[in-house]
Amino acid sequence: MNQPAHNLAARARESRSLLLLLRLLFVILASGWLLYLLSGHRMVEAAYNGSSFDFLNRMIEDQHISSLQHYIDKADQLFLLLNVHLIIVSTLGLLLLTRHDVLLGNRITMVILSFVVIVVTLTLKPMARGDAPGYFLVTESFFNHLAPDLRPEDIESIAQLESKFDFPLLNRNVQHDYYFKANDGKLYSIHFWGYSLLNLPAKILLRLSGLNEARTFQITNGLLLLLSLWHVVLLAALTERQKQLFILLLFCSPMLWFVYWPHTEVFSFAFVVMSLVYVSRHNWHGAILCAAIAAVQNPPLILMAGFVWLLGMIHAKSKRKGLLSLSLAALPAFAPYAFSLIKYGVFSLYATKSAGTDILSVPKAFDLFFDLNIGMLPYVPVALLLAWWVWLRDGLLQRRFTLAMQLFVLLMAMMIVCTGSRLWNHGTTGPSRYVIWMLPLVFYVVINDVARVRAVRSVYVSLVWLAILSQLGLVMLGGGFRSSANHTRHTYVAKFVLDHAPALYNPNYEVFDDRTAHRISMVTRSDSLGFFVHDHRTPVVYRRSGECRKAMVRGRDKEALLGLCGSIPVSKQSFFDDEANRDKTIYVNY
Repeated sequence: MNQPAHNLAARARESRSLLLLLRLLFVILASGWLLYLLSGHRMVEAAYNGSSFDFLNRMIEDQHISSLQHYIDKADQLFLLLNVHLIIVSTLGLLLLTRHDVLLGNRITMVILSFVVIVVTLTLKPMARGDAPGYFLVTESFFNHLAPDLRPEDIESIAQLESKFDFPLLNRNVQHDYYFKANDGKLYSIHFWGYSLLNLPAKILLRLSGLNEARTFQITNGLLLLLSLWHVVLLAALTERQKQLFILLLFCSPMLWFVYWPHTEVFSFAFVVMSLVYVSRHNWHGAILCAAIAAVQNPPLILMAGFVWLLGMIHAKSKRKGLLSLSLAALPAFAPYAFSLIKYGVFSLYATKSAGTDILSVPKAFDLFFDLNIGMLPYVPVALLLAWWVWLRDGLLQRRFTLAMQLFVLLMAMMIVCTGSRLWNHGTTGPSRYVIWMLPLVFYVVINDVARVRAVRSVYVSLVWLAILSQLGLVMLGGGFRSSANHTRHTYVAKFVLDHAPALYNPNYEVFDDRTAHRISMVTRSDSLGFFVHDHRTPVVYRRSGECRKAMVRGRDKEALLGLCGSIPVSKQSFFDDEANRDKTIYVNY
């Protein structure tokens, strides 16, 4: 049989297998929905009344606090998410069946993922995470009076939204936490208003349709995610296999946990992806514009806009015309600084209040790669190792300044800028929020190398698939689309190391403090100092089964540590005996 005939036969077999898989998936989903519709709510009611199976009865123990309807709603959400996750896993199986017709597999995959994201964002119960109150209020301001300043009617209308849609949002002093008075006497949020303005169309449509306006941000996030993934499939100058691996690495990542966060991570993630797509096409204007838009809400990304601007200038035929047009494309990145200068007379209100160059740190930057709590390593382990293999090969072995190496330098520069934040262990689901919009750069390095490693391509591609499957498993274990915040507890990987070899893990003190003591070590803003301050209350002791394994202490904490742990290792005695170390902080391992 000649090669074309062989390919046609292979594609025919794939089509039959694909059709069989889709039919099987449909039967499973239809059967599950039918069973749930007939008996699902009755099973929940029986468990609520204590008359179901013992293991189901034990799942509902707060009848005196929560109503039956509360548990029915939770069951509906859980059943929906189980179906969604089944569809996602089945999609991977579908792709494995379309090895010869990758183009068809990619299009079908995107149709399925689009359906999944739209259904989830339209039905998933919204939750207020992170800085949600601030972002919601600014959108409300735009809706009420087409301006970002806070007015009394904005607080009133948000309170009505809370009551109408059972969406607790204003559980803090929002005005004190997020707003500062400008030179014109008006109150503006410390966060730039670009992302909140982008959510205005979704809010208007939800208001007109009478649907839950608290879903505004998750719908916008979902649409931005899909826009970026469709960019990869339709526009990226990559092979179909590279596109397939790229969209799966992107989708099966911790980014998925942030789709329902009313936060800017998915926003910047999506525009970074689109910028990389235009980089692959050498469309420098599009790449700069997307990077600049991403930087509007996450300032370190202005370095990416500058990086792409340099690439564009290098490739420009006319340097004079290129300088003008490429610089115009980068203008959105400077909008927050122009606004801050006009309203407050400072280059960046956010940097003035909650960041500083005095705490920039290269070791902290590497935490975003390797820290067992806030870094990439616990969440995208295989992809990160593949990226580092590419960087070490190109940088050390071949000594070539390839695009991969350029992206490494860019990543390191952005990470160092991020370390200037005075809140290092911020609220998050999974890794540091900074990591989310850096991941596309890591994944691009990984898939860009698929076309280069001819000698070991099959092994390399298999490792990329391993990365995808491992990430999918970790994302599902973390809750999939519905995950919980984990910034006040250690990850399972960190716990394992702290339990068995505590000397191997010495995180930033703030990370250890917050996650060991299950608290946020940040005091409310100090207007006298002009920025947020921290108060690390030592000693902080990590225990396993009641026994001390690791302690964060100051020199003055000797007696307190003895009281908590009963002893001090001989190697640390001299530290406590030296009065000069009274206010210095160290780790003590047991």
